[in-house]
Amino acid sequence: MPLARSTEAGDPGPAAPGGLGGLRLTGRLGEGRQGVIHSAVDAEGVPVVVKLLHPRFRLTEDGGGRFLTVMDGLRGVAHPNTVTVLDAGIHDGRPYVVSALADGFPLSTNVSAERLRPFARDTARALAALHASGVVHRDVKPGNIMLGVDGPWLLDAGIAEALEAGATVFSATIGTPEYLSPEQITGETPGPASDVFAWAATVAFAATGRNPFLALPRALADPLADDLVDDSVAAVMDRVLTVPPDLDGVPDDLRDLLARCLAKSPDERPAFPEIVEALAVDPPEPEPEPEPEPEPEPEPEPEPEPEPEVQEPVAEEAEEAEEFEVPQPEPPREVPRRKGGWKRVTVGLAAGVALIVGVPVWLMSGGPGGGKPEALPTVGIVKRAGEAPRTPEPPTPEPPSPAPPSPRGPVVASPATVTKTGWLGYGYRIRSVKTGSEVRATAVTSVRGDAVVVTGGSDGRLRLWELESGEAIGGRFAGARHRGGVEAVVTARLGKRPVAVSAGRDGTVKVWDLTARRAAGKAIKARGGRISALTVLNSRGRTLVAVATRDKRIRLYDLAKRRLSGKPLHGHKKPVTWLAAGKFRSGKPYLASGAGDETVRLWDPARRKPYGGAYRKHTKAVRALATGTVGGRAVIASAAGGEKGVRIWDAASRKAVRKPISGPKGSIESLAFTELGHRKTLVAASGDGVLRAWDLLTGKLRGKIEDAHPGGAASVVPYVDDEGRLMLVSSGRDADGLGIWRFGALN
Repeated sequence: MPLARSTEAGDPGPAAPGGLGGLRLTGRLGEGRQGVIHSAVDAEGVPVVVKLLHPRFRLTEDGGGRFLTVMDGLRGVAHPNTVTVLDAGIHDGRPYVVSALADGFPLSTNVSAERLRPFARDTARALAALHASGVVHRDVKPGNIMLGVDGPWLLDAGIAEALEAGATVFSATIGTPEYLSPEQITGETPGPASDVFAWAATVAFAATGRNPFLALPRALADPLADDLVDDSVAAVMDRVLTVPPDLDGVPDDLRDLLARCLAKSPDERPAFPEIVEALAVDPPEPEPEPEPEPEPEPEPEPEPEPEPEVQEPVAEEAEEAEEFEVPQPEPPREVPRRKGGWKRVTVGLAAGVALIVGVPVWLMSGGPGGGKPEALPTVGIVKRAGEAPRTPEPPTPEPPSPAPPSPRGPVVASPATVTKTGWLGYGYRIRSVKTGSEVRATAVTSVRGDAVVVTGGSDGRLRLWELESGEAIGGRFAGARHRGGVEAVVTARLGKRPVAVSAGRDGTVKVWDLTARRAAGKAIKARGGRISALTVLNSRGRTLVAVATRDKRIRLYDLAKRRLSGKPLHGHKKPVTWLAAGKFRSGKPYLASGAGDETVRLWDPARRKPYGGAYRKHTKAVRALATGTVGGRAVIASAAGGEKGVRIWDAASRKAVRKPISGPKGSIESLAFTELGHRKTLVAASGDGVLRAWDLLTGKLRGKIEDAHPGGAASVVPYVDDEGRLMLVSSGRDADGLGIWRFGALN
C-alpha cells in the first residue's frame, strides 16, 4: 500500500501527538545536513526514529507524490544490514521518513583490522540488495552507517533519490562533497556505480580514519606550510575529479579493490555482486617469518659528548634565552587497538543521531607515571576498563590550562542531585549535576586510577565527583575554605599525590590532597590584589604556580615550598585575564598570558623574561587561551571578546598557522585542545551557552552541543572515554552547575 501522507501544518514538536502520520514525537536527537532527527512512538507505543527534512527541501504537491513513490519502493528492501524504512510522509510540504530503531554507534573512527573486511563485505551486500530492488542510495558516507553488535547498519537508503525525484522548486547539494562520485559532481544522473564510488571512499575511511580526497595527510606532514589547508567544497570536488585517491594505510588485500571502485569513470568500476564475491573469501594468512639467528653483542661504545642545546627560534625581537636543562618526558605509550572489532553500545533512541554525518575520532595515548613533582593534566584523561589503578601522566607535551575566571551572574543553588539523561544538538548529555553552589571552575584528573571531576564553587569549597556516574565522592573537603568563592582550579602532583590548586576571591592559593580530600599544607597569600588567572607549569625540575593579579603582574610560586620564586613578570598594560603553559619543540617551557590590553605574551619561567614581543593581532581584550602542538611545533589558540573567531598561531614565530576559525556570536569563555589520534581538536565554551568542537587543521566544526548552559557556558574540559569518543565537562551560569556530555557523530 502507498506510504502515508500527513497534511499537518507548522513545525511539529515533542508535544504534538499525531503531527506526523499519527506518531507522537518524544524528543529531538540531533540535526544533520538534510534534516532534524526526532525520537517518536507509534500508535502501539513502539519506539521509532523520524527524520524531518529541512524547509529548503519543501516539495510541491506533485513533487511530494514522486517522493513518496520512491520511498514506497524501499518497503520491499529487507537486509540484515539495512535499517528498515517503516513509513514516509509530507508535513507542511516537508518530507519525513520513519525508520526502525537500531542499537549501535556511528562510524566516526577507523574500524579494527580484524573487523574491516567483514565491515566492507556486509555494507557491500546491503547496497547490492538495495540495487536489486531498483533503488540507488546516492548518499553513502560514514554518517549514514552505524556499527551494531552484529555488524554495520546502512541508513538513509533512497532518501537522496526520492528528494531528487520530487525536486521542482529547490536547488540544493544532496550528499557530502568528499563522498560524491565524479559523475554526481558533473551533474550526470547517478547510477549504481556512484554508490560503488562512495562505498569505496567510506571503506577507506573505515580503514584509515580519513577520507581519501581530503587534504589532511599533507597538512599533517607539514602543518605550518605557507599554503593553508584547503578543504573547501570546490577544492574537494576538484580533487575527486582529478586527483587519484590517497589509499595510504589501507590494508593490501583491500587496496586494489578500492582503487578500482574509485575509478573516475563509472564504466571502470565493478558492480556490487563482483565486489561481494571478491570479499567473500578471506585473504590467505601471511607465512610467519623465520626467527633470525641471535647476533653477537657488540662491544660497548664510549658515551658521546653531549650535544649543545639548540635554542628555540622566536620572533625577531626575542631576547636570547640562557640554556638550561629540562627533564624530557618519556614518549607516550601506544594504546592497543580494541580486540574483536567494535563493542556493543546500547544507545536506544540515540541511534537516530547516527543519521548525522560523522568524522574520525581516535583514541589518544597517555604517558607513564613519574616521581618528580609535575603538572597533572586537567584534560584528556582516558579511563580504560580492566587496567590496574594508576594516575596517568599528561599527553606530551601539553600542560594543563586553568579554569576560566568566575562567570558573571548568580546561579540558583540547590541540593546536589543528578538529573535524567537528555539529548541536545550534535552531542548529548550524560549527566547534569546540581552541585549546591555556583560552579566557577572545573578540572578533570585521575585519583587512584578513576577519572574524577574537581569543581570549585561560589561557597569557596572544592568538591569531587565521579566522572562516569556524576555522583559526589565523599563530603566537602576538610580545611578552611576560600572566603568569597573559588576563581580557578588546576591539578598537579606532589610526589605521588594528585593535588588540586585553587585560587579564591580572597587572594589566596590553596593546595588540596585529592586522595584524602583535605587541605595540604599552608595557603599562599598572593601579592598584588585579587587573583585574575592561575596555572601550573614545570621549570628546571620544579612545579611552579603562576598567579596573575589585578596589578597587571604575574608571580611564580614554588608549589612544594609555597613561597615566591623570583621576581614578578611585568609587561601587560591591563590586568591579565588568562594563563596557560606550554613547551617549545626543544622542550623548553613557556608561560602564555592574555590580557585586557588585547595582547598575548610568552614568558621564560626560568629567566623571568619575555620570549620576544607580544602577539598583537587581537582588537579586543583576550578572554581565553589554549596551548598545544601540531607536527611538533608549539601552537596557541586565542580568543578575544566580541571578535567572533579563534586565532591559531605559532608560539615561536607568532605567525598564523591557519586562517582564524569562525566562532560564535557570544564571547568565547574557555578554550582547550585535545589530541584524538592524529587529529588535534579544539573545544570551546561560549557566552551563547553552546559547546563547540573544531578540527584544528581544517577549521571545520566537528560537533556542538546546543543549549548546554542556557545562561552561558563558562568553562569546558575535554577528555576521551574508553570507546574513543570525545566527552566534555562544562560549567555555566545555570541551575545545573556541572554538565557531562558525549559526542556521538561529530560533524
